[in-house]
Amino acid sequence: PQRSRLRGWLPLGTALAASLAVYAVAPWRQAPLQAPAPSTLQLQAAAMTEQYQQAVASLPGGRAAAWQPALHELDESAAQIRAALAQDPRAPHLLGQLKRTYALRLELTRQAAQAAAAGMTT
Repeated sequence: PQRSRLRGWLPLGTALAASLAVYAVAPWRQAPLQAPAPSTLQLQAAAMTEQYQQAVASLPGGRAAAWQPALHELDESAAQIRAALAQDPRAPHLLGQLKRTYALRLELTRQAAQAAAAGMTT
């Protein structure tokens, strides 16, 4: 008598176990991870970067080779500041550092363009 009762529950237990297994591995059960919305500072940094790139593009293309290491260093600094801002999107001091770095980079680019136009290398 005990065996016949167990046999009656066996299909139900198997069905329950199968449905739990399907639920556990179902790809639709997890919502896709979405990136958080950019912060106000990140949006300002992106706009500042766009303006900077447009300003650099508007300058004459001829640059003296002696200026390249300093220009490259400023570009690397700006990239590091943008990466830090991505890590800490609520750090207003990073936006100020990015602004100063871009201002230095633009001024150095202007000087390099003027030096190249004048035929100087330093």
